[in-house]
Amino acid sequence: MRRNVDSTGKTIPLYDPFNASGSIIPNAADRPRLQCNGVLDVICPNRIDATAARLIALLPHPDQPNLIANNYRSRSYSTQRSGLPSIKLDYVFNDKHRISYLYSRFHSPARPSINALEGLPGTGFPSDSLVQYHRLNDDYTITPTLLNHITLGFNRRNILEAPGYVSLFPADLAKATYLPGTVTPLAPGTSSTYSTGFATWGNSVFTDSRQRTIDFKEQIIWVKGKQNIKFGFNYLRGTYRRLDYNGAYGTASFSAAGTGNPNVATSGSDWASFLLGTASGGGFRYPGDTTFHWPYYAWYVQDDYKVTRKFTLNIGLRYEIPVPKEERKLHNSNFCPTCPNAAAGGLPGAMVYAGVNGQPSRFGETRMNAFGPRLGMAYQMDSKTVIRAGASIYYQPAREDGNADNGIQGFGGTFGAIANSLSNGVSYLTRNGFTSFATQIATLQPIIKDPAVLSANLLNQSPFYYNPKAGRTPYFGDWNFTIDRTLTKSSVFRASYHATIGNKLLSRQQQQNQLDPKYWAIYGTLLSQPVSSVINNPTVVAAGFKLPYAGFPTNLQLQQALRPFPQYSGIGSDAGGQNDGHMTYHSLEASLEHRFDKGLFVLASYTFAKLISGSNGEDANRTSDGQVQNQYNRRLDKAVASQDTPHNLRISYVYELPFGKGKPFLGNSNAIVNAVLGNWKVSAIHTYVSGTPLAISCNQNFFGAGANARCSFAPGAVTGDIPLLNPAWNEAKAFTVPYLNNAAFVLPANMTYGNTGRRLSFLRTPWTVQEDAALIRNFVISEKVKFELRASASNVLNRVTFASPNTTQSSSQFGLFTGQGNGPRNIQMGGRFSF
Repeated sequence: MRRNVDSTGKTIPLYDPFNASGSIIPNAADRPRLQCNGVLDVICPNRIDATAARLIALLPHPDQPNLIANNYRSRSYSTQRSGLPSIKLDYVFNDKHRISYLYSRFHSPARPSINALEGLPGTGFPSDSLVQYHRLNDDYTITPTLLNHITLGFNRRNILEAPGYVSLFPADLAKATYLPGTVTPLAPGTSSTYSTGFATWGNSVFTDSRQRTIDFKEQIIWVKGKQNIKFGFNYLRGTYRRLDYNGAYGTASFSAAGTGNPNVATSGSDWASFLLGTASGGGFRYPGDTTFHWPYYAWYVQDDYKVTRKFTLNIGLRYEIPVPKEERKLHNSNFCPTCPNAAAGGLPGAMVYAGVNGQPSRFGETRMNAFGPRLGMAYQMDSKTVIRAGASIYYQPAREDGNADNGIQGFGGTFGAIANSLSNGVSYLTRNGFTSFATQIATLQPIIKDPAVLSANLLNQSPFYYNPKAGRTPYFGDWNFTIDRTLTKSSVFRASYHATIGNKLLSRQQQQNQLDPKYWAIYGTLLSQPVSSVINNPTVVAAGFKLPYAGFPTNLQLQQALRPFPQYSGIGSDAGGQNDGHMTYHSLEASLEHRFDKGLFVLASYTFAKLISGSNGEDANRTSDGQVQNQYNRRLDKAVASQDTPHNLRISYVYELPFGKGKPFLGNSNAIVNAVLGNWKVSAIHTYVSGTPLAISCNQNFFGAGANARCSFAPGAVTGDIPLLNPAWNEAKAFTVPYLNNAAFVLPANMTYGNTGRRLSFLRTPWTVQEDAALIRNFVISEKVKFELRASASNVLNRVTFASPNTTQSSSQFGLFTGQGNGPRNIQMGGRFSF
C-alpha cells in the first residue's frame, strides 16, 4: 500500500484499527500507523482476512502491474436476444363504425453478466423481461361533424432481475463467503456482496417486478365551422407488485475511514480495510412481497380555432387528479418527524402505519389543483413566413415513482449494520458478519404489528420518510416562440426560443438527519469520538451535553448524539420520498431543412441551451450527484445540471447518388452496370455536442455535518492565474497526462465546506464528436418484391469521446481519463425483403 499515493504523489498514510491484542481500538484518533515488521503502510500477509483472501484469489494478474489503480483492461461485454411478435386486427362494421385490436409481445431472456475483471462473477443484474400490450380502439362517426373515439388498453410487464441461472458465482465460494448473521438462506446463483472502490464481488439485485396498467380513453371530436373541438376523459389504474430479494443475501462495504485517522483528512484506504476485514457498512433485506396501486383521472377540452385564413388559435384546458400510491393490504409505514418516540425518551421521530391510529391509507397528499391550461397560435405573416408561439402548464404523468421496496418497514425493509459501531469507519468485522447485531435483527423480522414496536426496533437504523407533499405531482411551465421562413421551394429555416421550468420535482438529495455545523465550533474533533470516552471531557461538560435519552448507546460517536434525530442513524428518502427539486431550462434553437430536391435531403440543427437545477433529475431513484454537501444551506447546491450541454450541433442528410437509370450519370447504362452502380443512397448523421460540467470532490472530514465534500479553488484559480485545465494535456496523451490541473484545487481543512460548486459550468468534459454513416441500395425484384441492402457504420471515423475524468482530488488518478465514453467504430451489414 506504499504505492497508494494522492494526486501530489505522496503516500496516503494508513492507520491500524487493531491494538496489539487484536481488538478494535474504539477511538480512531488513537490508532497507530499501520506497519509490518517496521515498514509503514504495509499489511503482513498473515493479517489478511480469510474471506478477503478467498475473493482476491479470483483476481487475474493485472495488465499493468506497475499501477496500483486502473491497472486492468476492461473485458466486460453483454449479449441480448429478444423477440417482438405483434398482430393487428381491423373490422369495419359500416362506413361509420370500425374497430381494431392490437396485441404485441416483447420477450428478452436474461443473459449472463460478464465482469470487467476477468474471472470475477458478474456484478450486473441481467433481466428476463416480458412485456405484453393489448389495445382495443373503436371509432364511430355519429354525424359527419361528430366523431367518437374509445381506447381500451391493458399492459403487463414482468421483469425478473438476475435469475439464478445467469450467475457465474461458484456455489462453494458463495457458501464459504456468506456473511454470518444474514437471515435469508442462500439460493442457487446467489451470494453475499463485497464492494470496494477497486472491485466488487457478487450481485445484490434479485427481484421479481410485476406491473399492470389498465387504461381507458374517451374522446369526442366536433368540427363546427372554423373550429375543431375535442373533449376527452382518461382513466388509468396502475399496479406494481414486487417480490423483493435485493441485498437479501448480505452486503459488505469498506471505506478509507476504517484504516484512517479522523484528524488526518487524506488517510486510509478502502482496499486496506477490505484486506483487514473491517467493514464500514452493509446489511441485508428481509424478503418482501408488496403491491402498490394508484388511480389517475383526467378531463380535457381543446379548441383549434381558425380565426382567419392566416391566423389559427389553439386553446385548451386539462384537469387531472393524480392520486398517489397505496399499498394493497396497507402494509405501508412512514417516518413521522413530529411524533414522539417512547423508546427514545419521547424524542420526536417515530414510525406510523397506513390506516392505523388515524393515519391515512396513503401517505401522499393528492394534488387537487392540477389545472393545465394550453395556449398556442400560428400566424402567417406572408407567403414565406409563419410565426408560432405557445405556452402550457403540465404535470408529471402518473407512474411508478420508485421501487415498491420503500416505505414497507415492519412488513419488509432492511437491516443496516450500525455505522461506526466498533470504531470510526468500522461497523463490524467481516469474519463475524452481523452476529453482534443478532438481537436487533430478530426484532426487525417482519411482520411487526405495532408501529410503536417498530419505532423501538428501528433505533440506530434508517427509517424511510415519504414526505406527504411528495404525493403532490410535480409540474412544469413551458413556453416557446418560433419563426419559420421558406428560403426556396425546398428549403425552410426555423429559429425558436424554448423554456421549461420544473417545480416540486422528485428528489433524493436531502440529509434529514445531518448534524448542524454549529457544533464544529463547540466540540471540534471530539465529535468523532465515542460518547463513553468524552462524556466527562471538560469541553463536553462545559457545553452542557446530556445523553439524548436514557439507554443511548455510548459506543456511538458524539456527533450521533447531537443529530436532529439521534435515535436514528439516518433518514432515508430516496425513490420519490421528497419533492423539493427545481429546474430551469432555456434554449435558442435554429435549424435548416432542405427537403428532397435533386436527390438530396439535409437537416441541420443547432441549440444553445442552459439547464440549471437544485436536484439532478426528476427521476428520484437515479441521481448522479448524491446528497447535498450541507443540508442547512441548500441554495449552495443550485448549479448547472450534469446533463447541461450548451452547444448542440447535429447535421443529417440523405443523398441519392446520381448514377444509374434515370440519373444524370450512367442514365443509359445496361442492366449489369445499373445493378452494380445504380440506385445507391448514402446517409449520415454528424453529432457535435459540448461537454458536461464536472464536480471536484475532496475528502475533508465533516464529522457528520455534511456529505459529498467538495474542494476549494486555489487562490490563483479564482483570479485566473492558474488554469483549471492542464496546459500539457492533449488527445495524444489523453490517458497518461491529467486533463485537470491539480494545482487549481486545494483540500479544505476538516470541518470546512469547499467553495467549488455542485457542478462547474466553466469546467467540462471534452466535446462529443461522432459521425454515423450508411450506404443503401434498393433492388426491384418484381412489382411486389423489393430487396434493400444496407451497410452502416456508427462512429465511422473511429473518434474517441472521453468518459468523465477522475475528479477525486486526493486520488493518484486525479484529472486522468480512465475510459472511453463512446463505442469504437461498429460496422453492420443487413438486408431486408419487402413483399
